[in-house]
Amino acid sequence: MGSPRIDLNVHPELRPQLDAESLVMELFNRGFEQPPEGSVGGEFQTVPDGLPKVLVFNEIDVDVDAYAQATDVVVFHVEPPVFAGRRHRSRMWDCSMSVLVESVDVDRAFRLASYVRQLVMCWPLMDATEWGQVTKVMVPPSFAKAAGGKQATSKRIKQYATASVCEFHVRDCVS
Repeated sequence: MGSPRIDLNVHPELRPQLDAESLVMELFNRGFEQPPEGSVGGEFQTVPDGLPKVLVFNEIDVDVDAYAQATDVVVFHVEPPVFAGRRHRSRMWDCSMSVLVESVDVDRAFRLASYVRQLVMCWPLMDATEWGQVTKVMVPPSFAKAAGGKQATSKRIKQYATASVCEFHVRDCVS
């Protein structure tokens, strides 16, 4: 008896888990390299052959505040994705994410949070990544001031964090 054959048409529950962190990182990087036309993100666009104006991390590191002293920072956390339906046949996943933005200037931090919200709302309009495509944003990110020098490691860092979890649907690329 050989190894079992996985047929996703017969057993869709055997789909490999969606790599939601890589998907989100790719979409953020795309949005900072080339902001969508008509967006408010022009001031955050990566300069060609230069350092990015915004660093994106998928975890809080000891150096995040140090980076935020020199440039703007976006930190996101994606919860493990779950199948969107009980029957698993749709290739759809429910994902949820929280986001933190940091900058040394409170007005710039708010503008960055506004752009991140706009960028996330544009994800369904972007091309698919190798990990999947966001098809719908169910709950958009909404930001509130999180720290003004009290909770942040550095008193100069201004933070805005999502007040509620952002939720979105993703269609995976596994056939």
